[in-house]
Amino acid sequence: MSFGSGLLFPIDAPMAVAVPPFTLRAALFERGSWSVETGLTWYRLSGLSLREVGFVVNGPLVRPFHSFVIPLSVNYSLSLGSDEQLVFGAGGFAAIHSLYELDDERLAQAWLFSSTNYARLQTSSAIGQSNTLGWTATVRYERQIDDRFGYRVGLEWFDGSSPSPIEGRFYAESLNEVPVEGGFEIPDARLDYRALGLTFGLLIRFL
Repeated sequence: MSFGSGLLFPIDAPMAVAVPPFTLRAALFERGSWSVETGLTWYRLSGLSLREVGFVVNGPLVRPFHSFVIPLSVNYSLSLGSDEQLVFGAGGFAAIHSLYELDDERLAQAWLFSSTNYARLQTSSAIGQSNTLGWTATVRYERQIDDRFGYRVGLEWFDGSSPSPIEGRFYAESLNEVPVEGGFEIPDARLDYRALGLTFGLLIRFL
């Protein structure tokens, strides 16, 4: 079993920090060099980007929220000596999110930049909520200090998405200064949960 902390580097979004010591990992099953592992990581996300918006957006469209990641992976351990090993794993993950909100200012800026119809634009919108499923791969280095304690450091890749449809109203001014107002929908928008994680922590063997 291990616990510690880590960093998460999402695609087109700010770095996030795992709340220590909530980067937990534990083996459900072990046989020889193979094991099945699960765990829990609590990330304080500074925002995430969205896929399938329909125009280019630079930066996260989703405001900060909390995400609880539960991985399940099949691992293979390659011995590097009597007290150290490399662990390779692959599997899936589920990410359970707190409520998240859309950054309307960034959405309006991106929409305006991609449009040739408006001189000014504002939006007032809501985003659909959903948790995320995806796949994950990991590699990490582990070293035992003594019979009970050790340490680990590793990299994890997460690749997932979840439906987050957007609907709301826009308030704009056309190029000839005529006010325009209406409703809009982005039904195919998806939360983009592609990220590289760096984890580190303490290994504990229960004798």
